[in-house]
Amino acid sequence: EPMTVAGRFDDRDIVHVLSQVLVLQGQPGGHVLLEDRPDVMNVTFSNLTGGALIDGTLYDYRLTYVTDEGRESLASLPTAMRQASTGGTIRLDNLPTSPSDFAARRLYRLRTTTNSSRSLTAALPSSSTLARPVVDYCQPRRKRAHD
Repeated sequence: EPMTVAGRFDDRDIVHVLSQVLVLQGQPGGHVLLEDRPDVMNVTFSNLTGGALIDGTLYDYRLTYVTDEGRESLASLPTAMRQASTGGTIRLDNLPTSPSDFAARRLYRLRTTTNSSRSLTAALPSSSTLARPVVDYCQPRRKRAHD
């Protein structure tokens, strides 16, 4: 009887022996493996005033591609580290656009001095051009009434 459902042998410590011919019946398709990693080697930075990034702190950024379903690709390698100056705003130029099979991009900031977790800096459409900059003001979260 042919195999008509998805299946896989994912045990690495067990040898699988098939005593008969395995017939797979189906159509190509299924989950897409999100292996595309954005290339951020050409991203450039400049410091601006008017934000809340901590003066003298080093930051790096990571970019991901996002599908229509909201799944993210592998994160890019870290950008070059950038030190925030007085005024606390970093402008990023030359961010790569996403390939046609992705719907959007997400930019994350990582504070490298504390090795903290990354925080979402910007949700970007896939159609933004390379020349359109992203400005990271790091606006503090507003307190809610019950905080």
